[in-house]
Amino acid sequence: MAKWTSGKVQWFDKTTGEGIVLSEEGTPYYVHWSTIQCKERATAARKRNLKEGDRVKFKLFGTQSTKQIEVVKEI
Repeated sequence: MAKWTSGKVQWFDKTTGEGIVLSEEGTPYYVHWSTIQCKERATAARKRNLKEGDRVKFKLFGTQSTKQIEVVKEI
């Protein structure tokens, strides 16, 4: 089971729904809008997105060389 990691949104393009999250160690990870879990049910109705500088926690999936974010939540 993957553990939660903390980080910060480096950039996120709400038009394409893609971006990069930096872990606390400075490792960049790809993020897609479909992996974002909204804090409140009401916000789930709008398109999920992140803003530069948002603090997030996330779980990773993939191989050792190509990891991507599986689930991301705003802190």
